[in-house]
Amino acid sequence: MDRVALPVNGDDDRHALDIEFVDRLNAQVFEGHGFRGLAAMMREEREGLAEIEHADTGKPMPMAYAEVGGSIAYFELYGSFV
Repeated sequence: MDRVALPVNGDDDRHALDIEFVDRLNAQVFEGHGFRGLAAMMREEREGLAEIEHADTGKPMPMAYAEVGGSIAYFELYGSFV
């Protein structure tokens, strides 16, 4: 699986993000699944997204999980209006 390295906290640390995940994300949005599709994908990748949030911000993992969960809830809410 191809990965792309993302900078973390502006230093040389890198966190790998699956290119496959980004492609699936784009497909969900551009194929008309919109916010609900994005929320479903985020739910599937919740742990990895929380790890990125933890690495990027230094937040404890429980808080990182809460941040991701909140984002999922907002995308589901926005998707219900479309």
